[in-house]
Amino acid sequence: MIVVSIIIIVLLFLAYKAIKGYSYLGHKETISPSSDKKQITINKHWLISVPISFVIGFLILLAINHFGKFSYLADTSQYNPYTGQTTYNNYLGSSTPVTSLSYKSPFNTKIDKYDVKLTMEDIWFHTEKYNYATKLDFYVKATLSDYLYIFLLAGIILILITFFKNFKLKIN
Repeated sequence: MIVVSIIIIVLLFLAYKAIKGYSYLGHKETISPSSDKKQITINKHWLISVPISFVIGFLILLAINHFGKFSYLADTSQYNPYTGQTTYNNYLGSSTPVTSLSYKSPFNTKIDKYDVKLTMEDIWFHTEKYNYATKLDFYVKATLSDYLYIFLLAGIILILITFFKNFKLKIN
């Protein structure tokens, strides 16, 4: 741990000296005003287009994730305290508790949520416990899990924005 701290301090010191214009031997370097410096220019169009393309890519992927499938696992077991046994039935009543809720996105990303405190009535009738806000949590998590598709969509959108910014299409 101490070695890592010393290495970080030495690197920060060397970076400070490089910024101030000192060489690593301690001599001050003089830069003549006529020296040829390379200048990197960034077009304002790129500074605006890159974040916009990522936001549009995120929103497109979020919209695509609305076509995923939800599934649930209901707890149909009943514990009998007199016999000490658990029995299972196939009947799903409206008060049957839901133990887990799963979402599978169109890109095969699976998001599971356990201990959801829902009943079958909530699932069937879309009550206030199981509404769009609950589903939106799954959509956003799946979208963030599919971050590679966000980069792919952002790249395609950036290419399209750049193409239409630099070229004009004229139909005769």
